[in-house]
Amino acid sequence: MTEAIRERPRDGKTSSERRPQEGFERMKLVEKISLPNQLSAEVYDQSRPISQDTVKVVFIARVKVEVKEEYFDRREHYEMTRKMYGPEVLFEYMNVRAFVPVRDREKVFRDFEHHFKKDSLPYISKPQFPSRFVLSKYHDIRKNPWKYGLLPEQKVDAPGE
Repeated sequence: MTEAIRERPRDGKTSSERRPQEGFERMKLVEKISLPNQLSAEVYDQSRPISQDTVKVVFIARVKVEVKEEYFDRREHYEMTRKMYGPEVLFEYMNVRAFVPVRDREKVFRDFEHHFKKDSLPYISKPQFPSRFVLSKYHDIRKNPWKYGLLPEQKVDAPGE
């Protein structure tokens, strides 16, 4: 019997033994924003070094939206959405820029944050956002059943059918 041979990187450390460079933790929660529609947006910084003097700046904003039966016309549509997504669906906004000089990292991240707050936050703050977002996930299941492991004959009926 042969054993799998694990190659070690040049520095001799496995990924779990390596520490990220200071200021480049994997995914750091930067801010939690309470929205008027009872949701909250979490802003993360997942920036990481590319080389000694450049970084990849990664801005992520996430909003968890509860799947509620009241959003649906039919109970089976609610049940199908819960079956595929669970009790929550995740809205995620991401902005990435690679090869940013280290000295510009914070400025680029703050620019991403500013644009998110200016352009996307008003949209996800609307009272109808949670229901419309959850319903969009149901409609995706209905239109693309193969993405969810459903056979064509298991396709979810359209509303009113």
